[in-house]
Amino acid sequence: MLFVTQVIFATLPIASKLILPVVEPLGIAAFRIFGAALAFVTVKWSFRRGRVTAPRDLLALIGLSLLGVALNQVLFLEGVQRTTTVHANILITTIPVFTLGIALLLGRERASALKLTGIALAGAGAAYLALARGGSADGASLLGDLLIVANSVCYASYLVLSKDLLKRYDPVTVVTYVFLFGALLIAPFG
Repeated sequence: MLFVTQVIFATLPIASKLILPVVEPLGIAAFRIFGAALAFVTVKWSFRRGRVTAPRDLLALIGLSLLGVALNQVLFLEGVQRTTTVHANILITTIPVFTLGIALLLGRERASALKLTGIALAGAGAAYLALARGGSADGASLLGDLLIVANSVCYASYLVLSKDLLKRYDPVTVVTYVFLFGALLIAPFG
């Protein structure tokens, strides 16, 4: 399953580049989010998973849907439109770096020399590869690269912040609500 996930992550910028000349980023984001919401609702309904009724948790799910679904998708697709697939693939490798960095900043992980060294090496490696691969002459732009980095920060924040809800609720329930709220957030724009 991890192999399939990595293949999807690696080919997503390529597939997006092929579709972007025909469909705007917000349209693709809306299509993906609505499709995922429908799929998760179907799975949740089929297995009769739990419900979230606590107002505090519903607000948290709305915030997670903004970070992990709406902003994540829009920033990624807007970034891919403005940079190269190589840059996008290199820059999305920063997600684990940002995840650990955010977890450290929020006190959800303990800092250690090994973790800090790993963050520094991974960040430096991604920056070096992105800068060494050329710039605007190859179709990359600073704006596009920054949008991909912002996408990575949003998704990393979602990963860290969703941990508490995932301890209290079934993962299918959490993801279903996140995508349903994400669909509502993206609907006016998509």
